[in-house]
Amino acid sequence: AQVRQNTGVDWQDIPLQLTAQGPNQRLEPPQLRPWKLPPPARPAPAYKRSMSKSENTRLQGAADEAEALDPAERLSASVTQRELITSRAFKINRGVAVPSDQQFHTLDLEATALKADYRYQSTPKLQEDAFLMARIADWRTNNLLPGQANMFIEDVYVGKMPLRPEQIGDTLELGFGPDQAIGIEYLQLQDFRKKTFFGSNIRQQIGYEIKIKNRRAAAITMLVQDQIPISTQEEIEVEL
Repeated sequence: AQVRQNTGVDWQDIPLQLTAQGPNQRLEPPQLRPWKLPPPARPAPAYKRSMSKSENTRLQGAADEAEALDPAERLSASVTQRELITSRAFKINRGVAVPSDQQFHTLDLEATALKADYRYQSTPKLQEDAFLMARIADWRTNNLLPGQANMFIEDVYVGKMPLRPEQIGDTLELGFGPDQAIGIEYLQLQDFRKKTFFGSNIRQQIGYEIKIKNRRAAAITMLVQDQIPISTQEEIEVEL
């Protein structure tokens, strides 16, 4: 948990109870959207008010403040957990000191070791990168909380991603970002690009090629996602 207080008085040896109530290089692979034929009409562009320099500075300052977290500022405590109707409560079993410095201080509530299987995932049409994903089965028994997770690979910080324990699936997936040792190319093949006419009908053929190069010494497991268009009219047929 991240604790911050700005009362103007440093808290020394105070009782504290916390509750959990429902909560950027990209770390998760992008998701495909339905590809429809013909494409829907584009909406008229909405008017956007330009942001002044002072407004942008205030927003950036707020973002910097939210991201400010000194790993050394960690508060250890013995914690008792209590299940509430819609969330969980954490009662600190001893007094906690929290300075009134408007800085976030990390309070360690619980440490859990989870076994994960690792694989790569890629959607080359959207981004030619291979994302390392950790798949955790039987994760529900650990009562994980929603929030921002700090992701590390071998003690090296790689970024943040949202932890969503409210999801329905039996397997929890966590992203560790793209691996530069895995090369991917998404190419349209000109040899397969054809357009022919049969009376009033038009047949268009398009082909794509996905190339993957593993520069690591060991073999990897990868899920590659692509798509074909979805027809929204009877006059248009799609074949794979």
